[in-house]
Amino acid sequence: MLEQYFNIKVNNKPPDIAKSVPKDELILFQKYIYTKTNIPDLYPYEHQAQAFKYIKEGHNVIMVAGTAAGKTLAVAVPIFTKLLRKEINKVMFLYPTIALLEDQQSVLLELGKLTGMEDKIGYIRGGMTRSQLISNLSKKIIVATPDAIYWFFRKNIKYNSVLIYGLCQVDDFVIDEAHIFSGLTIQNLKLFFERIEILQKKFMCKAFHIHILTATPREEIFSINHGKIINGRSKCRSVDVSFFNSSPKEKTIDYKNLIEKAIINEYKKVLVICNSAAMAHRLFFDIAGKISESENVFTPEQYLQFGRVKKSILENALRKFGVSDGTLEKLYSADMDEIRYKLEEFKEVEVQTDPQEVFNVFRDILMKYKGKVIQVLYFTFKKNLEENKDFSSPVSLKIILKNIERRSILLKKLITFILPKENYDINLEKDYFEWKDTFQDVFNILLDRLENDIDSSKIVHIHYPSLKIIDEIIGYMDPEIVEDIKKRFLEKFSFNKDSIINYKGSFPKKNNQYVYLKWLRSYFKEEYETIYSALKDVIKNDMDFCRQIEMNHIGFIENTEYPVIVYSGSMSKSSRDGLINLFDDLKKAVLISTSAVEVGVDFSADLLITEKCEAGSFLQRFGRVGRSSEDACCWVLVDGGLFSDLKDEIDSKEALLREDFSKIITRTFKNRVSLENSMLPESNYVLINRQLGLIGDILNKESHVSQASISFADKIEQVQIDLLYGLRGTMPSVGLKDEGVTKNIFQLLQFLPSEQLEAVDSEFEMAKASTYFTSLIYEKRKYQVFVNVEKTLEEGKAVILLNKDNFDIYTGRGCCLTVYKQIKKYCKSNPNLIYPVLIYGDIYLKRKNLGDEEGTLEEVFDKYGEPLILPDQFCLIFPETPDIKGLESLKLSDLEEIYYDIDYKGKSPNGHDLVLLDNIQGACLALYKKVLSSKL
Repeated sequence: MLEQYFNIKVNNKPPDIAKSVPKDELILFQKYIYTKTNIPDLYPYEHQAQAFKYIKEGHNVIMVAGTAAGKTLAVAVPIFTKLLRKEINKVMFLYPTIALLEDQQSVLLELGKLTGMEDKIGYIRGGMTRSQLISNLSKKIIVATPDAIYWFFRKNIKYNSVLIYGLCQVDDFVIDEAHIFSGLTIQNLKLFFERIEILQKKFMCKAFHIHILTATPREEIFSINHGKIINGRSKCRSVDVSFFNSSPKEKTIDYKNLIEKAIINEYKKVLVICNSAAMAHRLFFDIAGKISESENVFTPEQYLQFGRVKKSILENALRKFGVSDGTLEKLYSADMDEIRYKLEEFKEVEVQTDPQEVFNVFRDILMKYKGKVIQVLYFTFKKNLEENKDFSSPVSLKIILKNIERRSILLKKLITFILPKENYDINLEKDYFEWKDTFQDVFNILLDRLENDIDSSKIVHIHYPSLKIIDEIIGYMDPEIVEDIKKRFLEKFSFNKDSIINYKGSFPKKNNQYVYLKWLRSYFKEEYETIYSALKDVIKNDMDFCRQIEMNHIGFIENTEYPVIVYSGSMSKSSRDGLINLFDDLKKAVLISTSAVEVGVDFSADLLITEKCEAGSFLQRFGRVGRSSEDACCWVLVDGGLFSDLKDEIDSKEALLREDFSKIITRTFKNRVSLENSMLPESNYVLINRQLGLIGDILNKESHVSQASISFADKIEQVQIDLLYGLRGTMPSVGLKDEGVTKNIFQLLQFLPSEQLEAVDSEFEMAKASTYFTSLIYEKRKYQVFVNVEKTLEEGKAVILLNKDNFDIYTGRGCCLTVYKQIKKYCKSNPNLIYPVLIYGDIYLKRKNLGDEEGTLEEVFDKYGEPLILPDQFCLIFPETPDIKGLESLKLSDLEEIYYDIDYKGKSPNGHDLVLLDNIQGACLALYKKVLSSKL
């Protein structure tokens, strides 16, 4: 019950107010501050004024300061001023993540309004068309993430040339929240800037500036621009800190106890920051109840922004306040994209739709058929293993068709129909890979035919119940196949009201469907003001109605009048919008969050409750309290070892300055461990440049890339390895139904059955999941997921071997397995030896069903039977090394650029070979060299 704890007061010396400030910069600064405070003639802090002066004079700047120091404003004001004076023409603001970009852009947008340059702000995002890229690169102020820039480098020459030209126009780059970058990401950033530096110097006779904003001082960050270092101070006040000795097993209970204690002590604004989104959401659901019985703490505007209610309940409430039945009918028949209908909901209906939508439905149906065929094929050849054969041993079409028929007679009919004559010989034998290619080819040919048969230039008309359009498109197939496709089409195809040409019978009413109150304007349009006025009256006078409104991600702590809000990066941007402002606006509230609030959002709290985390992360969290309250507190849950270390350092002291407290946290809390460099980013750099023709030749000639990296790039090009050009991460994820939310595949696949997964063709995602993040909060692990070493080696495309200080690449079917077997044999005869195998190719996965007493192992497939793989990845396999102990002795067991395929005990789940993957491409290559250089 948190009986062991100790306290320390952390004092802060506030930043000095500047006395001397450049005139133009001061005018713009004061205009901006007035929009936020309504106080005229305020002066900037001394560190902000220093940044104004240095940037005006043409220096690179490094601003080191914690939260609430005004770092972004410190560089944005002088840069916008230089744009106004036409001393520079273009600037680019780079943010580590999209979430940070979205949260921080408010400063830039406000400055844009004040300077008349609001329409001069452009954004670069992955997936843009060439014309969109050109349009946004032409803006004076460009906002982007480095990953988005690298997405275009991954494309082709038409994107690369446009991007390079646009980037060469930039006069000033700003890297915000630079402390999030480290190791290989910083190496990539340096190469990114080197490319632009060479081209500007060679062709434009100019040089750009780089300005860095960071919360923590690190030499690797300083080395990016070698700028003038400005040490800023936070405006935060003193904070009373309490450390509690907490067991990891009791963390949830301890969080609840501290929240209860905070409410008893009447803290007004309580911020809870958990290390994981799952913990934050679980905690929210555990303590959140329904709306308070005694009073309505939300305004009508807040209900309208965050509330949703069943249509039938809203209809009845509005009717009581005089809204007519004719107007209320629009709740069900409004032109709203989010309301989707199925053909079978109507007695008769005719809809019009885009031909691409029809093709997409056919494609999904055929992909499901294909997946089933590939799955049968896989298990057919898997039986060979039981007979001491392998996947390269041939099997006849007769056996394959027999196994397909066991699965589905209809499926056999389809295969018999689409197989070309030259392949339809039941005695024809091929190995697994050849048959797989054959079946993929015939399905692709069928898809091509469908795409041609669906006229892309005409709107498609679909009549129900006849479905004549399907007969017109695939009437040449067996009637049973056509009927099956019709049935599946009815399941998959949906449309909105705008697509309906005419219908017979009653229009389907979806009484139990929820309506988000913020969408009411789109429902009622010109009658919205009448609806809004009635709804305000309902909210003020009908508490029963208010209790039936579900406030998205908002509840009340049970038996209290404290609203509780949850906010995490696992929520879509649209779900997060406005929640921080709501927390700030309420008189009292509890906000449960994650690292999503460490940077980029602006609010203050009286009390922070958090847990042990990485040192830099903790200091960012710590900056969230003491911004406005004189009596701010911070309660921290730490486990026994850290509790003792902190007590030894702190307990004897009455108070500490914030700077000294930060040093102690840095010494005692865990710090990020990164790789310094890898040959692969440099080789990537060379290969990207080669796509640019003569300009690329100049870049490679002028660059500082090592000869070894150039040689390695030659070998990569020769064997046609496809490199991934991500900056902060190259491992694909799984996308959830929440808009824009993705999760680590190894975490997510522990919970989701194959029926909820669908493989996708994307550089960033391996699959889509048909579930929301919140539905997984209380799910128990169903599977243990790990790399299928055997299959990955069998399918491996290349093996990389260290030859002195250089790397050699060997390709060919079976090359990875051959080298692995040789090294495995060598390791068996030398038990203390750690000798990894570095391979490149598709990574296959396996999982153990934890609900099965026998612990059955299964391949990881999607709902269509397609194997889920990580394409084009580097992978380190350690034969005969079942755990991470050997890497721990080398201090290589906790690198943030590496994914370690281990369980909570540090052991390999496959029981025999430790497996590592790249979180950032180049990490496995660098680690491979480090391990072999250690001569273990």
